[in-house]
Amino acid sequence: MGSKTIRRPRINSAQAKSLFKTGKTKGSITLVAEKLGASYAGVRNNLIRQRIIRP
Repeated sequence: MGSKTIRRPRINSAQAKSLFKTGKTKGSITLVAEKLGASYAGVRNNLIRQRIIRP
């Protein structure tokens, strides 16, 4: 039986983008990650993929 580890839902790209660009969480990956309940690396990779930040 392949028991998988519990995986967080995928990051909502649109949400991550808007949080990163506006409001209190502007420009802070850590705060965006906290708000979305995701990992720092996950959010960072997502933003890089969307060409919002440079690698």
